Amino acid sequence: MATTAAQISPLHEVLVPNVEKHDVEVKVEEKANEKAPLPFDPAALKAKYLAERDKRLQRDLGVEQYILLDGPLSHHLVDPWVKPGLTRDPVQEEVDVVVIGGGYGAQSVAVRLIQAGIKNIRIIEKAGDFGGTWYESCIL
Repeated sequence: MATTAAQISPLHEVLVPNVEKHDVEVKVEEKANEKAPLPFDPAALKAKYLAERDKRLQRDLGVEQYILLDGPLSHHLVDPWVKPGLTRDPVQEEVDVVVIGGGYGAQSVAVRLIQAGIKNIRIIEKAGDFGGTWYESCIL
């Protein structure tokens, strides 16, 4: 028996469990000053990432820095779990937050938004289902 849109509860009715929230913001300087030694130098790692970012920005290529999914990579453009030619009707709605991508990070962001009281959200995913890299890995 197929589920209809009328049978699906709107997102704002999803109950959010009352769980302890952990601070996910880690400051490099705080980690660098901790007594326990780390297997790497956080300040040096941060400097390396900033240097790599600066090299990328200095090339001033914008989106041209990315490679096209053609030739041997073109199979990544086809989702074998979606019937060829599938189309959907456009959706027009006003939301507070749009999350682009339906991977683990996007789903985590959606949970945090709901926990923060923001319930009028929409996750937009180009693939046939959620999961991001995990979903894509299943089709290889």
